[in-house]
Amino acid sequence: MALAGRAAALHPEALTVRVLRPDEARVHCEVAAAAFDAPLELFMALATPRVLALPEVRCYAGDVAGVPAVTAMTVTCGDGVGIASVGTLPAHRGRGYASALVARAVADGLAAGASWAWLQSGEAALGMYERLGFEEIERWPCWVTPAGDGPEVSPPAGSRP
Repeated sequence: MALAGRAAALHPEALTVRVLRPDEARVHCEVAAAAFDAPLELFMALATPRVLALPEVRCYAGDVAGVPAVTAMTVTCGDGVGIASVGTLPAHRGRGYASALVARAVADGLAAGASWAWLQSGEAALGMYERLGFEEIERWPCWVTPAGDGPEVSPPAGSRP
């Protein structure tokens, strides 16, 4: 999905969005792991303090009542900002927190010299990104092995359920 320009999102009053310092990498990892029901070690290997110290990388936390509830990671490269690992803790979903965080990430990428943003989305979040102004530009097949049941294939390119 791609977006040229700013993302259209409201900012919920309860949410405070902040850029994480390199020494706060674990905050992103813990929220993302819980949001995706994935192993913490997976995120710890990708979002290290050393990676977060790179000028083109940012990790965000969206705090509610002082506690992280949503996170995302971005990489600004050339004229594009890639957005990844957008995850909201289950108890905080459906309140616009991820939308506000992505809008902030896009704005920061544009301020850093990007002219467009891109991301990959699963079906569950597709509507949220479309409401922000992202457009689907292509689909990639994705192989997933759910709990050892064997390979599963996403719908063919261009199809929608």
